[in-house]
Amino acid sequence: MRVVVRRGRFVESVHPVKWAVWKDGAVEGRGVRTLHHFRSCGKPFQAAAMLSVNLLQRFPLESDELAIACASHGGSDVHTATVKKMLARAGLAEDDLLCGTHPPLDRSIRHKLLRQNAAPTPAQNNCSGKHALMLLACVHMGWDTKTYISADHPCQVRCKEVIKRITGLRSVGCATDGCGVVEFVLPLSAMAKAYAQLAYPRILSDELTTLRNAIRSNPVHFAYEGATPTLLLQITGGRVIMKTGGAGLRCGVDTETGVAFAVKVESGSVDVPTMGKERRYQLADMAAIAVMCNLGILSSEERRQLQWLSRIDLLNARGEVVGEAAVET
Repeated sequence: MRVVVRRGRFVESVHPVKWAVWKDGAVEGRGVRTLHHFRSCGKPFQAAAMLSVNLLQRFPLESDELAIACASHGGSDVHTATVKKMLARAGLAEDDLLCGTHPPLDRSIRHKLLRQNAAPTPAQNNCSGKHALMLLACVHMGWDTKTYISADHPCQVRCKEVIKRITGLRSVGCATDGCGVVEFVLPLSAMAKAYAQLAYPRILSDELTTLRNAIRSNPVHFAYEGATPTLLLQITGGRVIMKTGGAGLRCGVDTETGVAFAVKVESGSVDVPTMGKERRYQLADMAAIAVMCNLGILSSEERRQLQWLSRIDLLNARGEVVGEAAVET
C-alpha cells in the first residue's frame, strides 16, 4: 500500500505504508515486526496505567475527563475547561502541567489566538489531558508532582510496565515524546494487539473498559470537531476508535468485532496541500481509512460518508484543483 500524490497527470511524491492487523489472535500485514514510535497512540494505555492505582476511588472522574486523558485534543475552550476541571479536583492548576505549549491542533482555535495576539497555554497542548491524569495519580499515590515526566518517576515506570503487559512484550524501547513524557518503541503488530484490548480486554479489563466507553461517548473530547478520530466516532456511533500518533501513525479498533490495526506512513505526518481549506488532511488518515475499508470495518454507508478521504483534491493558492492524493494497494 502507498499514498500517491499527483500534480496534473504526473506523480509528485510516493509515500509507502506499513500496516498490521490483529484479528482472531493472529497478525497479518506489511512490516508488522518493524519497530516504530507509539507516540500519542499509546495514550489510552498510559491512561489505563494511571487508573490502575485505584485512582477513581479518590477522584471519580467523569467520562469527558477520561476521554480527554486519552486524546490528542484541539485546544478549544471545552477541552481546556475539562483539563482544568481535572486539575482542580486535586487542588492543582494549569502551571503544574509540564507538557509545554504549541499552537493548538484545531485550526480555528489557532486562528483565534492569532487574531487576539495571544500565546497558547499548557492546557491547550494536545497532551494536557494525559498530563492532568498523571498529576492526579501522583497526588493520589503521594508521588512527586514536579518530576512526573522523568523516565525514572513511578508514574512513567508504571506506564512502561502496563505497555509491556498489554502487548506481551518482554521489553520495549523508550524515547521522549513531544510533550516531555516517556513514549514507547514497538513493532506494529504489538500496537495492533494493544488496540484489540480496547474491545475485549484481558488485562486491566476494568480500566480499559472504562476508558473505551468514555471515548465512545465523547467524540469531541477524544480529538476535536472535524478531526478524523472524532468523525469516525460520530459516523459509526462510537463503534470505531482510531487514535492519531505523531509521524504518520494511526491505530484503531472495531470495538464490536475486536479487529484492530496499526498503520504507519513511512514518510511521517505529511499534509495534503489543500490551501485555503479549514480542514487539515493527512496522508495517514487516508491510509487508515483504506485499511478499514479493506477489512470490512466500515459499512457501505460509513464508507460513503468518508469517501472524500479516499481521494483528496490537491489545490493551489487560487483554490484551483491541480492534482490529487489517493491510496493505491
